[in-house]
Amino acid sequence: MAVFIVFACLAFMGIAAAVTIAGRPNWDGEEDKLAGDFIFEAPSEGNPSWKVTSRQKPGVEDFSKSSKVHADVVLAARAHLITQQEKKIERLDEEIPQLESRLTKARELIEIDVKAMQQREDELEVQIDALVVSIKQVGEEGIKVTQDAQKVRVEAELRRQDVFRLRDQLQELQTDLYQIREQKKKLHDYLVQMNGVLARLQRRNAQLKKTTPKSNDYDSDSGAVQ
Repeated sequence: MAVFIVFACLAFMGIAAAVTIAGRPNWDGEEDKLAGDFIFEAPSEGNPSWKVTSRQKPGVEDFSKSSKVHADVVLAARAHLITQQEKKIERLDEEIPQLESRLTKARELIEIDVKAMQQREDELEVQIDALVVSIKQVGEEGIKVTQDAQKVRVEAELRRQDVFRLRDQLQELQTDLYQIREQKKKLHDYLVQMNGVLARLQRRNAQLKKTTPKSNDYDSDSGAVQ
Protein backbone atom coordinates (compact mmCIF):
# COMPACT_ATOMS: atom_id res chain seq x y z
CA MET A 1 0.00 0.00 0.00
CA ALA A 2 2.83 2.42 0.87
CA VAL A 3 4.49 1.69 -2.48
CA PHE A 4 1.22 2.44 -4.23
CA ILE A 5 0.82 5.80 -2.47
CA VAL A 6 4.42 6.83 -3.20
CA PHE A 7 4.04 5.85 -6.83
CA ALA A 8 0.76 7.78 -7.08
CA CYS A 9 2.32 10.87 -5.52
CA LEU A 10 5.30 10.74 -7.91
CA ALA A 11 2.92 10.31 -10.81
CA PHE A 12 0.96 13.38 -9.72
CA MET A 13 4.14 15.39 -9.34
CA GLY A 14 5.22 14.40 -12.85
CA ILE A 15 1.86 15.40 -14.27
CA ALA A 16 2.01 18.66 -12.32
CA ALA A 17 5.44 19.45 -13.78
CA ALA A 18 4.23 18.73 -17.29
CA VAL A 19 1.09 20.82 -16.91
CA THR A 20 3.07 23.69 -15.40
CA ILE A 21 4.83 24.10 -18.75
CA ALA A 22 1.50 24.77 -20.44
CA GLY A 23 -0.02 26.87 -17.65
CA ARG A 24 -0.49 27.25 -13.91
CA PRO A 25 -2.08 24.06 -12.40
CA ASN A 26 -5.30 24.45 -10.43
CA TRP A 27 -3.94 23.37 -7.05
CA ASP A 28 -6.30 25.85 -5.37
CA GLY A 29 -9.20 23.76 -6.64
CA GLU A 30 -7.56 20.64 -5.24
CA GLU A 31 -7.20 22.43 -1.90
CA ASP A 32 -10.93 23.16 -1.85
CA LYS A 33 -11.68 19.46 -2.25
CA LEU A 34 -9.55 18.67 0.82
CA ALA A 35 -10.55 21.67 2.95
CA GLY A 36 -12.92 19.60 5.07
CA ASP A 37 -10.04 17.48 6.39
CA PHE A 38 -6.98 19.75 6.18
CA ILE A 39 -5.87 23.33 6.81
CA PHE A 40 -3.65 24.86 4.13
CA GLU A 41 -1.38 27.83 4.82
CA ALA A 42 0.06 29.87 1.95
CA PRO A 43 3.61 31.26 2.06
CA SER A 44 4.02 34.46 4.03
CA GLU A 45 6.76 37.03 4.47
CA GLY A 46 8.26 35.14 7.41
CA ASN A 47 7.60 31.68 6.02
CA PRO A 48 8.27 31.06 2.31
CA SER A 49 6.81 27.53 2.39
CA TRP A 50 3.34 26.08 1.91
CA LYS A 51 2.05 24.12 4.87
CA VAL A 52 -0.77 21.64 5.39
CA THR A 53 -2.03 20.20 8.69
CA SER A 54 -4.86 17.81 9.42
CA ARG A 55 -7.95 19.09 11.21
CA GLN A 56 -8.40 17.76 14.75
CA LYS A 57 -10.98 14.99 14.54
CA PRO A 58 -11.60 11.93 16.76
CA GLY A 59 -9.73 8.89 15.46
CA VAL A 60 -7.70 10.89 12.93
CA GLU A 61 -3.90 10.80 13.10
CA ASP A 62 -2.08 14.14 13.23
CA PHE A 63 -0.50 15.12 9.93
CA SER A 64 1.66 18.04 8.87
CA LYS A 65 3.86 18.81 5.88
CA SER A 66 5.69 21.86 4.60
CA SER A 67 7.14 22.48 1.15
CA LYS A 68 8.05 25.37 -1.11
CA VAL A 69 6.05 23.62 -3.83
CA HIS A 70 2.30 24.00 -3.59
CA ALA A 71 1.68 20.68 -5.35
CA ASP A 72 3.75 18.77 -2.79
CA VAL A 73 1.52 19.66 0.16
CA VAL A 74 -1.69 19.07 -1.81
CA LEU A 75 -0.53 15.63 -2.98
CA ALA A 76 0.74 14.73 0.50
CA ALA A 77 -2.61 15.67 2.03
CA ARG A 78 -4.50 13.56 -0.51
CA ALA A 79 -2.21 10.57 0.07
CA HIS A 80 -2.66 10.90 3.85
CA LEU A 81 -6.44 11.07 3.46
CA ILE A 82 -6.44 7.90 1.33
CA THR A 83 -4.30 6.11 3.91
CA GLN A 84 -6.66 7.11 6.74
CA GLN A 85 -9.71 5.94 4.80
CA GLU A 86 -8.06 2.61 4.03
CA LYS A 87 -7.23 2.16 7.72
CA LYS A 88 -10.87 2.85 8.61
CA ILE A 89 -12.00 0.25 6.09
CA GLU A 90 -9.56 -2.28 7.51
CA ARG A 91 -10.80 -1.62 11.07
CA LEU A 92 -14.40 -2.02 9.98
CA ASP A 93 -13.56 -5.21 8.09
CA GLU A 94 -12.07 -6.55 11.33
CA GLU A 95 -14.98 -5.41 13.52
CA ILE A 96 -17.78 -6.79 11.36
CA PRO A 97 -16.87 -10.50 11.73
CA GLN A 98 -16.47 -10.04 15.49
CA LEU A 99 -19.82 -8.30 15.74
CA GLU A 100 -21.47 -10.94 13.57
CA SER A 101 -20.04 -13.65 15.85
CA ARG A 102 -21.32 -11.85 18.95
CA LEU A 103 -24.70 -11.36 17.29
CA THR A 104 -24.92 -15.05 16.40
CA LYS A 105 -24.12 -16.07 19.98
CA ALA A 106 -26.58 -13.52 21.32
CA ARG A 107 -29.30 -14.86 19.02
CA GLU A 108 -28.63 -18.41 20.18
CA LEU A 109 -28.77 -17.43 23.86
CA ILE A 110 -31.86 -15.30 23.36
CA GLU A 111 -33.58 -18.10 21.48
CA ILE A 112 -32.87 -20.48 24.36
CA ASP A 113 -34.10 -17.94 26.93
CA VAL A 114 -37.20 -17.14 24.92
CA LYS A 115 -38.13 -20.81 24.62
CA ALA A 116 -37.59 -21.34 28.35
CA MET A 117 -39.61 -18.25 29.24
CA GLN A 118 -42.37 -19.23 26.83
CA GLN A 119 -42.55 -22.64 28.46
CA ARG A 120 -42.64 -21.08 31.92
CA GLU A 121 -45.27 -18.62 30.75
CA ASP A 122 -47.47 -21.46 29.51
CA GLU A 123 -47.03 -23.29 32.81
CA LEU A 124 -47.97 -20.17 34.77
CA GLU A 125 -51.02 -19.63 32.59
CA VAL A 126 -52.20 -23.16 33.37
CA GLN A 127 -51.56 -22.68 37.10
CA ILE A 128 -53.38 -19.35 37.11
CA ASP A 129 -56.39 -20.84 35.33
CA ALA A 130 -56.45 -23.69 37.84
CA LEU A 131 -56.18 -21.27 40.75
CA VAL A 132 -59.01 -19.13 39.38
CA VAL A 133 -61.21 -22.19 39.19
CA SER A 134 -60.14 -23.25 42.69
CA ILE A 135 -60.82 -19.79 44.10
CA LYS A 136 -64.24 -19.75 42.52
CA GLN A 137 -65.03 -23.19 43.85
CA VAL A 138 -63.70 -22.40 47.32
CA GLY A 139 -65.64 -19.13 47.38
CA GLU A 140 -68.85 -20.87 46.41
CA GLU A 141 -68.28 -23.56 49.01
CA GLY A 142 -67.52 -20.89 51.62
CA ILE A 143 -70.84 -19.18 50.93
CA LYS A 144 -72.71 -22.45 51.28
CA VAL A 145 -70.89 -23.33 54.48
CA THR A 146 -71.78 -19.97 56.07
CA GLN A 147 -75.43 -20.79 55.53
CA ASP A 148 -75.14 -24.00 57.52
CA ALA A 149 -75.58 -24.43 61.20
CA GLN A 150 -73.23 -23.21 63.90
CA LYS A 151 -71.38 -26.51 63.98
CA VAL A 152 -69.93 -25.98 60.49
CA ARG A 153 -68.85 -22.35 60.94
CA VAL A 154 -65.34 -23.44 61.87
CA GLU A 155 -65.00 -25.21 58.56
CA ALA A 156 -66.30 -22.13 56.76
CA GLU A 157 -63.60 -20.02 58.40
CA LEU A 158 -60.97 -22.45 57.20
CA ARG A 159 -62.36 -22.23 53.70
CA ARG A 160 -62.14 -18.46 53.77
CA GLN A 161 -58.50 -18.72 54.83
CA ASP A 162 -57.88 -21.01 51.87
CA VAL A 163 -59.35 -18.35 49.60
CA PHE A 164 -56.96 -15.71 50.94
CA ARG A 165 -54.01 -18.06 50.63
CA LEU A 166 -54.91 -18.97 47.07
CA ARG A 167 -55.39 -15.32 46.16
CA ASP A 168 -51.91 -14.54 47.47
CA GLN A 169 -50.51 -17.34 45.35
CA LEU A 170 -52.39 -16.02 42.36
CA GLN A 171 -50.93 -12.54 42.89
CA GLU A 172 -47.40 -13.96 43.11
CA LEU A 173 -47.84 -15.98 39.94
CA GLN A 174 -49.23 -12.97 38.09
CA THR A 175 -46.22 -10.94 39.21
CA ASP A 176 -43.83 -13.66 37.98
CA LEU A 177 -45.64 -13.76 34.65
CA TYR A 178 -45.37 -10.00 34.24
CA GLN A 179 -41.62 -10.03 35.00
CA ILE A 180 -41.03 -12.81 32.49
CA ARG A 181 -42.89 -10.91 29.78
CA GLU A 182 -40.87 -7.76 30.50
CA GLN A 183 -37.61 -9.70 30.31
CA LYS A 184 -38.73 -11.23 27.05
CA LYS A 185 -39.43 -7.74 25.66
CA LYS A 186 -35.98 -6.47 26.76
CA LEU A 187 -34.24 -9.38 25.06
CA HIS A 188 -36.15 -8.71 21.87
CA ASP A 189 -35.20 -5.01 21.98
CA TYR A 190 -31.56 -5.94 22.53
CA LEU A 191 -31.62 -8.20 19.47
CA VAL A 192 -33.10 -5.37 17.36
CA GLN A 193 -30.37 -3.01 18.64
CA MET A 194 -27.59 -5.47 17.75
CA ASN A 195 -29.03 -5.86 14.24
CA GLY A 196 -29.10 -2.06 13.89
CA VAL A 197 -25.44 -1.72 14.95
CA LEU A 198 -24.39 -4.36 12.43
CA ALA A 199 -26.38 -2.68 9.66
CA ARG A 200 -24.82 0.71 10.40
CA LEU A 201 -21.30 -0.74 10.37
CA GLN A 202 -21.96 -2.49 7.07
CA ARG A 203 -23.38 0.69 5.52
CA ARG A 204 -20.46 2.76 6.79
CA ASN A 205 -18.00 0.18 5.44
CA ALA A 206 -19.69 0.23 2.04
CA GLN A 207 -19.68 4.05 1.97
CA LEU A 208 -15.98 4.26 2.79
CA LYS A 209 -15.12 1.67 0.16
CA LYS A 210 -17.21 3.57 -2.38
CA THR A 211 -15.71 7.00 -1.56
CA THR A 212 -12.03 5.87 -1.28
CA PRO A 213 -10.17 6.92 -4.47
CA LYS A 214 -8.58 4.08 -6.46
CA SER A 215 -5.46 4.19 -8.62
CA ASN A 216 -7.41 5.30 -11.67
CA ASP A 217 -8.82 8.21 -9.61
CA TYR A 218 -5.38 9.81 -9.73
CA ASP A 219 -5.56 9.80 -13.54
CA SER A 220 -8.98 11.48 -13.42
CA ASP A 221 -7.75 14.03 -10.88
CA SER A 222 -4.78 14.90 -13.10
CA GLY A 223 -7.17 15.67 -15.90
CA ALA A 224 -8.67 18.39 -13.73
CA VAL A 225 -5.33 20.26 -13.67
CA GLN A 226 -5.68 23.38 -15.84
